Amino acid sequence: MSISAPKCDYNGVELIVGGEDADTGEFPHMRPGRYTSKATASSRECFYIQVPIKNIIKHPLYKSPGKYHDIALLELASDVDFDSSIRPACLWYRPDFPGHTKAVATGWGVVDPRTQRASNELQKVSLTLLENDFCNVLLKTKRNRLWMDGFTADQLCAGELRGGKDTCQGDSGSPLQVVSRENKCVFHIVGITSFGHRCAQSGSPAVYTRVSSYLDWIESVVWPGEG
Repeated sequence: MSISAPKCDYNGVELIVGGEDADTGEFPHMRPGRYTSKATASSRECFYIQVPIKNIIKHPLYKSPGKYHDIALLELASDVDFDSSIRPACLWYRPDFPGHTKAVATGWGVVDPRTQRASNELQKVSLTLLENDFCNVLLKTKRNRLWMDGFTADQLCAGELRGGKDTCQGDSGSPLQVVSRENKCVFHIVGITSFGHRCAQSGSPAVYTRVSSYLDWIESVVWPGEG
């Protein structure tokens, strides 16, 4: 399928706690709403479509409330027609991120950890992509029975060590993305917000599911028998 987007509204984030409102149409692969029986496509707050969810497929190795293999797929009950304001994002296929030191997290989660106030507007924040080994040492004291082994290759670390910018409660399941260097209208999902410790605190980056580690599983579910 070919999708043409001669104009897009993404202007970059150089600056979801410590973030800012996303512009209308800036992230056309995002869907507002919480966990309901319907998924909402498009990032426009003034226009969106609702599609019933047919099935939720959890990763077979995920065991709640554990912190590993934290990924699931939502199967929609009907197709979604794409246009300039509703477009899919690509899935990042490499284990590393050549040419990218930052990624953009988006979501409708808590924007004030003190009051637990969530946002009614889609938020965006730019976060530094950090090495797992570095974060393993940094977050060693945060390990518990739900995350006993620390970082695995299936997870990635992102945040700002000085604090002030982060994802937070309610952002879980939202994307961590980079923009294509060839076309700023194309987003690549590199991670999925999983969990963190004390939102936006210094020295406490968050943990994300590494999308590239799950491409085989995703394709086996979405396109069974075509591997």
